[in-house]
Amino acid sequence: KNIIAEVADFRTKNFTRFSITELNNFDANVIQQFFELFENAEVSVIFEAIKNHKKYLVNRQFDLKKISAEINQLTKQNWIETTLSSEKLLLKKSQAEQAWAASKSGFSRFIWKLFSKDKKVLEQLLFQNRLSLQSADIDVLIRKINNRIAFENLKDKLAKKEIFIDDKDEAEEIEQTLKNYILANEAYTLYTTNDFLENDNFSLKYYQDLTQMIKETKQKLPLWKMYLSDWQINKIINYSDNGLIELFDYLQEADNLKNSFSNIEFEIIEKLTKNPENATEVFQNSLRLAWIQHIEGLFPILRSVSSLKMQQMEDELQESVLQKQALSQEIVLLKLREQTYKDLLINRLQNVVTYRELHHQTTKKRKLWSVRKVLEAYSDELFKLIPCWMASPESVSAMFEMKENLFDLVIFDEASQCFAEYGIPAIFRGKQIVVAGDSKQLQPNDLYQIRYEEDLSHEPILEIDSLLDLAAQYLPQASLMGHYRSQSLDLIGFSNKFFYKNSLSLLPHYEHISRNEPAINYIKVEGIWEKNTNEREAQKVVDLVAELQQISPEKSIGVVTFNHKQAELIELRMTNEELRIKPFTNAQFSVKNIENIQGDEFDIVIFSVGYAPDINGRLLMNFGTLNQTGGENRLNVAVTRAREKIYIVSSILPNQLNVENALNEGPKLLKKYLDYALSISNGEFLHEPNLLKSFRTDWFLKEQLKNRNSQYMSELPFADLTVKSLNGKYESLILTDDDLYFEGISPKESHAYLPMNLRAKGWKFERIWSRNR
Repeated sequence: KNIIAEVADFRTKNFTRFSITELNNFDANVIQQFFELFENAEVSVIFEAIKNHKKYLVNRQFDLKKISAEINQLTKQNWIETTLSSEKLLLKKSQAEQAWAASKSGFSRFIWKLFSKDKKVLEQLLFQNRLSLQSADIDVLIRKINNRIAFENLKDKLAKKEIFIDDKDEAEEIEQTLKNYILANEAYTLYTTNDFLENDNFSLKYYQDLTQMIKETKQKLPLWKMYLSDWQINKIINYSDNGLIELFDYLQEADNLKNSFSNIEFEIIEKLTKNPENATEVFQNSLRLAWIQHIEGLFPILRSVSSLKMQQMEDELQESVLQKQALSQEIVLLKLREQTYKDLLINRLQNVVTYRELHHQTTKKRKLWSVRKVLEAYSDELFKLIPCWMASPESVSAMFEMKENLFDLVIFDEASQCFAEYGIPAIFRGKQIVVAGDSKQLQPNDLYQIRYEEDLSHEPILEIDSLLDLAAQYLPQASLMGHYRSQSLDLIGFSNKFFYKNSLSLLPHYEHISRNEPAINYIKVEGIWEKNTNEREAQKVVDLVAELQQISPEKSIGVVTFNHKQAELIELRMTNEELRIKPFTNAQFSVKNIENIQGDEFDIVIFSVGYAPDINGRLLMNFGTLNQTGGENRLNVAVTRAREKIYIVSSILPNQLNVENALNEGPKLLKKYLDYALSISNGEFLHEPNLLKSFRTDWFLKEQLKNRNSQYMSELPFADLTVKSLNGKYESLILTDDDLYFEGISPKESHAYLPMNLRAKGWKFERIWSRNR
């Protein structure tokens, strides 16, 4: 009773004063956080934010922190150009870009200096920014103007929220101004989301008193909680004096109820309270067991999971799949034969005349018809004999008549490289259309091609280049998740992470992965960049080709460079080394630059990075087409061409590339790829299993198995667990019915195709079902 009276007295003196009705309504940490804001900003700004809250009202659609971060990023990129008015920015940017383009060529630079009307104006602008007329300084000016344009856009966004900044201010002043606004918004958020903070007596002293009251409460709470729970303390604070006895009687009643428990009830309570940390787990496990019994009562077949019957059903399904695959091939061949001999025309002499004229036209030696004319005259007969055709979109337009629904199905492959207008005629000729392609690979290239273009900017569809992008706007989409070219996770891991969001799955062969050898070798040479080539890298590539040919003469080899001149140099070196290197067929060897490697694949790919310090030790960051918009797709294409092995011949290490300020993603991803390749080459990279954040993984069977057996590890993304020997070699796989099982697109995928593929790849595996445990 004394404790109850003390809590009630404390309520009268303190909680009522601060309009607090429940202990749970306030938190000392909130008060502390509120006052920490005062230490990081002006007190006047905080209080103005709360008094004039409409001005600082937090809008989720208006991310002030993001805008502040963007402005801070501009300060790291030469800040902004401050001498120009906003109206002249685009004009001066255009003039500077023309000067920069002219500076790339000695003759163009001379012509520009001699005849350009913009020279004096640009020189004055450069002088005002403490820059010279050199190409590098002009590039800096362009960046500063671009930053200024971005800064003006951010200013406009802030002005709409009545937040005004001046581009004449120093970057530190602007940063502090935005920081004050952000802190003010945080203070207002705390103020409006905690009832006990809101008070008509709002002042700094009010909150100092509140802080003192909270300290006293924290000192008294341990004693209160020895006799009362939190909800009981809260009830006391809300009760009047007349209710105290009623509450005390209730506590006495609870004690009497406890004393009336039987021995069994006391035993259960004792077991649950003896180890409170496990009480919740015990209860949840009991709930799971009851749920399992209920579900298996409704569906008795689920009990077979833990018996031999499950294995028998799975074996039967796999055998049926194999039989269906064999029968399907025979049925297709049978239907093709039936179609060939269906509805034959026979003359009165009982001779077949259906294919007679077609045979004559295709075997005669004079007055030959064009392919299109033959197809128009004998289309029915030709389609019976040859129901499947493969041709480029241009060949389709050239050979086949413009007839709607000429084909039952038209399939486009590599549609990302096909111009939309080239594919539409073929689409017209089909009843059904399948458009296949990869948006993360190269877009169509209009170099050396003439395209009809008209100024119809009001038609958004005309802004699309590739047929794949056009189809994606109108047709349902499905992503292929299986990857089959690479024989190692190392070869596809980078693209899977940075381009495909870890959606690709690969099942490598056991013999290949058990070698424990990196699939990427990083070879460092001391090359020099001179005249857009690297002599030492080229020679190292030639020596490496000769070495690989001696070891594995049957392997195809592809050499990929990042510029055309380096490719020409390597081809020249190969010609000079022909006495040492056996001649290749076209299918076995090729030297290409990064722009034209798409569609090729090789057993071994050798990269000549090329970039290196020049003779003066200066490393230029000129990445050619890799630095263009979409240049990262070229890198994705290049690094996924190898089936077995990649060798990277480089004169630089990844940390030598300074690409943080690159405008596009290509150079940044190149640095990340070189870093990835180097870590694999040094044996420092480990592939991670699939990680799910939407489930409690501690409930998964694989986590429990891993805790019980030290040989079970989560390492490979295509299995739940791997069994490793003491020397680190993979022995087998463990498959469970956890997340990977339910990620299968169908039961056939999990119970037929996956086991069959694992056996075909030489993997030993064991199934362990949750029902078994």
